[in-house]
Amino acid sequence: MKKLFLSLILVLGSFLILNAQERPKLVVGIVIDQMRYDYLYRFYEDYGNDGFKRLLNEGFSYENTMINYIQTYTAVGHASIYTGSVPSIHGIAGNDFIRQKTGEWVNNVRDTNYRAVGTDVFYPQVGKVRMRGDEGKCSPKNLLTTTITDELKLATDFKSKVISIAIKDRGAILPAGRTADAAYWFSDNAGKWLTSTFYMEELPDWLKEHNKKEFPKKVSETPQGNTITFEMAYLAIENEQLGKNNITDFLAVSFSTPDIMGHIYGVDSDEIKNSYIKLDKELGEFLKYLDKEIGKDEYLLFLTSDHGCAHNANFLKNHKINAGIFNDREVLKNLNNYLEKKFKQKNIVLSLNNYQVNFNYPNITKIPHEKLITACIEFLENLPSVLYVVEQKKAAQAAIPQVIKECIINGYNREYSGEIQIILKPAYYHADNDLVNTHGTLFPYDTHIPFILYGKGIKQGSSKAQVYITDIAATLAALLKIQMPNGCIGRPTTDF
Repeated sequence: MKKLFLSLILVLGSFLILNAQERPKLVVGIVIDQMRYDYLYRFYEDYGNDGFKRLLNEGFSYENTMINYIQTYTAVGHASIYTGSVPSIHGIAGNDFIRQKTGEWVNNVRDTNYRAVGTDVFYPQVGKVRMRGDEGKCSPKNLLTTTITDELKLATDFKSKVISIAIKDRGAILPAGRTADAAYWFSDNAGKWLTSTFYMEELPDWLKEHNKKEFPKKVSETPQGNTITFEMAYLAIENEQLGKNNITDFLAVSFSTPDIMGHIYGVDSDEIKNSYIKLDKELGEFLKYLDKEIGKDEYLLFLTSDHGCAHNANFLKNHKINAGIFNDREVLKNLNNYLEKKFKQKNIVLSLNNYQVNFNYPNITKIPHEKLITACIEFLENLPSVLYVVEQKKAAQAAIPQVIKECIINGYNREYSGEIQIILKPAYYHADNDLVNTHGTLFPYDTHIPFILYGKGIKQGSSKAQVYITDIAATLAALLKIQMPNGCIGRPTTDF
């Protein structure tokens, strides 16, 4: 009897261990580029029941998810979602940034050690000259930490499959991390999906066949861009057999078109509204597909965004709301003229990229550093569009609100960030002209994003508590029972 009791205890213990280690068959990460949090409800009455409403009504929504760094751009957002970290640590300090010591411009995923796979890219602006593989010279080399996808690979002894898809290269590469089986992005120039030799030497047969399809011109600028992204998600699940065994796979899908269209049409346009209604319908069809192919309770899905966007400044002014444009080219010219008169040297500031003063160090001689910093701050503080000007290394001591200090500190990367951070007034943004809209600031229209969990292990509900973009990867790690990414500073949410 005693032996039987012990055997039952061992069997029960084994079951509990197995149950504790049970993971979903497939994780689906959806990032909608430039989706403001309020788009969940702004168009709610026009949505069907199977897309966003299904996620809200059956999943768990974190209603106050905020970005906790200053550079609200696409590359930074994707990196932060998947690493649980911030530019100071993960190294992606903008879509483009400047190596401060040399003045070299750095694209977030550009890597000339690799070439395109899947297409020869033609650039109309250089006539018939063939720029072989130029769009495919990419890798995640600038990403300094692991991603949640990397950690899943490590946890399963690299048996998990990880596929990442987006129209934008950065939307595919940064979620994929360094260990993914594939990252695919779309070339509008070639009208084909491609990757780089960082991932493979040849496209799989299923994608070669798919690339024979004739895609519409400028497809990424229309709602059809979302459609072809969904098509790729279906093809990847089917042909790579994602979620078909007892090892968890990961499909990362970023929808780049909402950002591309957002910059063209703006928050308040019918084009954006209609594109989200169509996206909602396609999302609903995708969820039904996952139910059928993977199993309704066998996948875990999260939906979020890399950043939001501002209302058009002219639109706000027409409604008596304070707003305006920061013309960074004009400001740069006037700042350099001011510094030249003061220090007798030309072109002292290289760029105001990322709302930062990036000094042209090779051009600067015999100017005391503190005097240069002080002169720049004095000039910029007098501009009508500017709220604060902060020396990055001294942000903790600045006389500004604590939340802004934290965003500056989290966003400051000493190798790639300028020494002075410019904070514009609310509803102001940089543009060389009357750009319809953009993003890149630390105010809620740029930093308040959706975050919904749905599927295996997730109860229905919502939370009004404030969480951060850096908590997403930490939460996924907890749900998957794996280690957080190695630079993660986020905390797992506890509501699920």
